[in-house]
This record gives sequence, structure tokens and C-alpha cells, in this order.
Amino acid sequence: MKPLKSDDVGTMEDFAAVALKKSDERLRAASVLYEDASTHGGTYDDVANRTYYAVFSAIQAIHVLDGKFFKRHGQAIGEFNKVYLKNEIFDRSYGDVITDLMLCRHAGDYSLKLKVTKEIAKENLDVAKKIVKDIRAYCFGRSLKIKEVYTKLCEDSGTSIGGEGVSTT
Repeated sequence: MKPLKSDDVGTMEDFAAVALKKSDERLRAASVLYEDASTHGGTYDDVANRTYYAVFSAIQAIHVLDGKFFKRHGQAIGEFNKVYLKNEIFDRSYGDVITDLMLCRHAGDYSLKLKVTKEIAKENLDVAKKIVKDIRAYCFGRSLKIKEVYTKLCEDSGTSIGGEGVSTT
């Protein structure tokens, strides 16, 4: 992603758009890592890491719009659950899914015994894409400026909306 100039960033909407773009980049990295592990017989542990952080970055985008920033992941996820899941703005099942993503990330990053399987990595990747897509749509619905900044970031980096490809159409 092309770095933003200091005069391009400053509003909550700008920061939310950057967080959504980071989320896309992490999903794209997870997809590449998944394909590489599938093709070359590598580990799926890093897929778990990237899928969790993709969702976490999207959650940060929402909190920024609310004027909140959390230093701890547990606080950010807890607030998301309390405000957005409890009030059914998003599917309540996302709470358990996000917990599972976090546990898989911990297993992949820190466990010497547990490994993330291909099946779990694929499931994590699919569910992370859905959550990020839903959060992106919610953020775009809250502010047209977020969508405009996000679209510009995608155009500048040569990626598509949603981060799946290299085209901006």
C-alpha cells in the first residue's frame, strides 16, 4: 500500500479506511499462505495468524469510527461483542468465531504441539472473509467518506475493492 501523506490522514474516516485496507492485505496474505502450504506442503499456522489479524483490523475500523482505540485485543473484542453483537448489528455467532480465530492464532504462533490443519485454515479463511466483508459494508454505510478513501487506497495499490484481485473494477 502506498503510504498516505500527512495531509491525507487525520479524520476518523481516514483511519477507518486504512484499517479496512490493512484487513484486506492480511486476508490476501492469508490466501497466498494457504495456497503455498497446499501446493508445497508447508504449515498452515501463519494462515491462522493472518486471518485473525484481518478480522481484528476490521474491528479496529469500527472502533475508530466510534472514537475509541484499545491497546489490548481482549478489550477491543469485548467492546465489539458488547456493542455490535449483543445489539445484533452483526450475527451473534461472530463472537464464538472470533474467539476460535484467536485460539487458532495462539496455537499456530506459540504451541509446539498443536498445528493448524488445512481444513481449519480454510474454514478460518472463509469465515474471516465474510466477517471482514460485513464490517466493511457496515463502515461504508456509516460514512461515504470511508468508502471514498478506501477506494483511493485500493486504486493506489492496484488492488480491487475487497482486496481479492489486482483490478480496481
